[in-house]
Amino acid sequence: MLRSPNATTSPHQLHPKDCCCSCPLPSAPRGFNPVQDLNDNYQFLYPFGWQEVSVGGADLVYKDVIEPLESVSVTITPTDKKDVTEFGDIADVSEFRSSSSSSS
Repeated sequence: MLRSPNATTSPHQLHPKDCCCSCPLPSAPRGFNPVQDLNDNYQFLYPFGWQEVSVGGADLVYKDVIEPLESVSVTITPTDKKDVTEFGDIADVSEFRSSSSSSS
């Protein structure tokens, strides 16, 4: 998750560009729980049965209690970008992120 103090667009593709992420979450599909953080402007669904855990550096982490290697997390990185598209093509960005994570 990237946060810019001057951002005018949503950090995700589920809402229109002028969304402030305070839109009410639609009802969650069966088997999922909703999470919405109005302070950090994000929302998502995670599977029933997953537990919130504390991990240093992450804003929020949920993990599967049965398959402990399955998890979802939100990490917020300050940026001067105004829109997530300023980082470039998603394939290039994810490839860069993947290679830099494996080298650290």
